[in-house]
Amino acid sequence: MRVFFLMVSLLIGLQSLNAQIYDPVSFETAVEQKNAGEYELQIKVKLEAGWHLYAQQVPEGGPIPTSFEFEPSVKYELKGEVIEPKGHEVDDPVFEMRIKYFENEVLFTQRILRKSSEAFDITAVMNYMVCNDESCLPPEGKTLQFNLKKEPKQPVKAESQIQQPVSEPLEQSSPEPKENVSDNYNDTFSSEDTISNQQSAVKASAQKDSLSRLPTSTVPQSKSANDLSQEKEPESSRDLFTIFILSFLGGFAALLTPCVFP
Repeated sequence: MRVFFLMVSLLIGLQSLNAQIYDPVSFETAVEQKNAGEYELQIKVKLEAGWHLYAQQVPEGGPIPTSFEFEPSVKYELKGEVIEPKGHEVDDPVFEMRIKYFENEVLFTQRILRKSSEAFDITAVMNYMVCNDESCLPPEGKTLQFNLKKEPKQPVKAESQIQQPVSEPLEQSSPEPKENVSDNYNDTFSSEDTISNQQSAVKASAQKDSLSRLPTSTVPQSKSANDLSQEKEPESSRDLFTIFILSFLGGFAALLTPCVFP
């Protein structure tokens, strides 16, 4: 009798030990930065074929729902609730209710706001229950770890030293005197006369220089007005004297022959 009782106890112990060792669920954790100071904690759950994990919301009287507990810390702050995928909704014949569950692989995410730039860890516990078409395993709690690395230091932006321009009163310039149109007109003509005279003087000087460069034997020297008048005076005196002699002889002949003429 004692031997039979001992063997039954050993069989029950082996079955419970086997149930504790067998776990159709595996977990993976990851951290992904979404924005400046905002991160996403990711929990990936993989289930063996035929097993399923229940959602976070389960009707009363049903299986143990999935839940998460994050260890409080001053280094981070939870943002919102844990987000789960769509999953499957079926009429469970065991619990006789419509239940939502997940198969094969499921991803849960939780957003946090980071408060510390130093490296630190976040600890969370996931409570869950898995079942297949024949039986369910007792509810379990899985401890999860998230490693947040040290944030790189942001470069300090140098303050730009931009000097603002100092506004100074503008000096009022006195109006320029208007030029007289007539003065400009006279100045224009006087300048044109001056230019014309200068051009004439240049031409005369050029002609004089060209004549002076010619051989003296080929260029006849021009006589002055005094020389010409001196040459003409003897000729005019000679003509007057001739006229006087002829007149005198004519008068004398008239005296000698008075009767010849009627």
